[in-house]
Amino acid sequence: MALTDPTINIATPSATNDQDPSGKPAAFYEARLSESKAALMELHSQIRIIAMGRLVAGLAILVCIYRLFRTFGALAWWLALVILLIIFIFLLRRSGDLQQQEAFESTRKKINEQELQGLNGQFETFDGGNGLASADHPFAFDLDLFGSRSLFQRMNRTVTIGGKITLAEYLASPSQNSVTIKGRQSMIGALERAPEWCQDFLITGSLNQEDPQDRKNIETWLAIPAAYFPSTGWKLLLTIMPSLTIIAWLLFIFGPFPAWPAIGLSLILLGITGKQAKTVNDSHQLISKRGDTLKKYHRLVALFLEQPFEEPALNELKRRLNTQQQGAGGFKKFVQLIAALDNRLNFIMNILLNGLLLWDLNCLYRIEHWKQIFKSQFGDWIQISSELDALISLATYNFNHPDYVTPLIVDKKSGNDPDFTLDITAGRHPLLFPEPSIPNSLYQSTDLNLYLITGANMAGKSTFLRMVGLNMVLAMSGANVAASAMRFTPVALYTSMRTNDSLFTHTSFFYAELKKLRWIMDQIKSGQPVYIMLDEILKGTNSRDQHLGSAALIKNIVQHKGRGLIATHDIELTSLADTYPQNIKNIAFEIDMQGDKMIFSYQYKEGVCQNMNASTLMKQMGII
Repeated sequence: MALTDPTINIATPSATNDQDPSGKPAAFYEARLSESKAALMELHSQIRIIAMGRLVAGLAILVCIYRLFRTFGALAWWLALVILLIIFIFLLRRSGDLQQQEAFESTRKKINEQELQGLNGQFETFDGGNGLASADHPFAFDLDLFGSRSLFQRMNRTVTIGGKITLAEYLASPSQNSVTIKGRQSMIGALERAPEWCQDFLITGSLNQEDPQDRKNIETWLAIPAAYFPSTGWKLLLTIMPSLTIIAWLLFIFGPFPAWPAIGLSLILLGITGKQAKTVNDSHQLISKRGDTLKKYHRLVALFLEQPFEEPALNELKRRLNTQQQGAGGFKKFVQLIAALDNRLNFIMNILLNGLLLWDLNCLYRIEHWKQIFKSQFGDWIQISSELDALISLATYNFNHPDYVTPLIVDKKSGNDPDFTLDITAGRHPLLFPEPSIPNSLYQSTDLNLYLITGANMAGKSTFLRMVGLNMVLAMSGANVAASAMRFTPVALYTSMRTNDSLFTHTSFFYAELKKLRWIMDQIKSGQPVYIMLDEILKGTNSRDQHLGSAALIKNIVQHKGRGLIATHDIELTSLADTYPQNIKNIAFEIDMQGDKMIFSYQYKEGVCQNMNASTLMKQMGII
């Protein structure tokens, strides 16, 4: 709120920020960051050792193969080759495990670095959610809900596309159902108390990127009819032929039997695989493109099922997963099958596995079996993971602001005119964090329809409106609020604070504002609980027209029992409080002059503003 232009001579009150950057959130992130750095150093050392071991084992395998050709199949060299292959496969898997751990720790390091930057007011690395709300949204544009330096950017930690959309819905379409809000508060509180688990969820979700079309494509693939399962013929073929082939090779290696039966059976298996190559390739292409997304959801669901929670609503989500044939187990099995099928991409492994085991067809048979069992559950897995993802963002937001409080929900009462309460104690503008913020309190009950807010330029009127609006959005989303205390009745929120003209639609600035005001009045007249915030009504016309139109609008709002805040420079409008003493109250953001210095308190007082500062500002800037 404070000006930094050196040409303007102003003074502002000292303000303190209760959030200490060196406090609990920063200490948590710094500790996790240190752990990641230490773990990465150790992992890099192990990866180098394993890489050297793989190289040595690979060279030894080549030597064994060479000696086998020279000695015509000596048993000792066969045994050495088998042992070396086992060692090589073990090192290969160990290398993969270490690389996964490295990716996990690298992501954890990045996340904690970003959180520490966020505590210092640097949110550029977080997605602001551009395009998640339309230009004609009831309040998103006026309250900086989305975009650069928005509330969504400060709050968003989602790692799934569904989670991002769900979080946006929590903010852009906040619930007015007190039961829903209280339930969400309880779940967010439980997650806030498990910051390590929340961060592990975010890290796991970040390891596999997700394409916007993945969900639709996966659902399409799940609906494709099976080519092999549950055919009895294919089941027998896939069981008997590999068994005979393995027995033939074992009899050749360890017994007196010749090689031609084993070679013949392997060639038959390769022929069967080749004949089915098109079906295999098409299926593998479809599966591999969705595999990373399915792996992500498998791991997220598994994490959730493994974590103990005492919160009933979270355990209800677990019950939904557990009662549907163990969703995480289904994911795990499917992921293993995808990994197994991916072995065909290696030419040597492709020949060996299909020549011995009909590998590709066995994998596809089992994948199709998985589809039949679990395809009806996929929607629930996505929905629950998305909800958790959004709730974790809200929980992280609460965790990062330990000075924020959980608002108390005041239920509506029945009747045509339900009771209304908005009571904010020492409320602060959430988007000013971590900058100092001047607190203001507000109490508005059912009988008081409007606060008329007057004040000088830059005195804090618009900031006050946004402080109230953003805290109401936070409260209805289930998050904590930037205040010492808050009690409120959930209502639909409508604002008119910034209005744009449009050359494309031939809409003038003034007409655009009129359309929005008419829309707001329609909401008020509908009888639904509505809270409005208007800043400088009818700015696009002359002062006399503006006064007459604004006065008529305010009277109409009062007559239809509308509620809210209206900021204005029109001092004459404040006389309406005399006409409607029970319904309208005047408050003012005042300035004091000490010589040529303007003193801003940024805290309102009851009554009407006495000092305006436009001419003073123009003189100080050399305009007049």
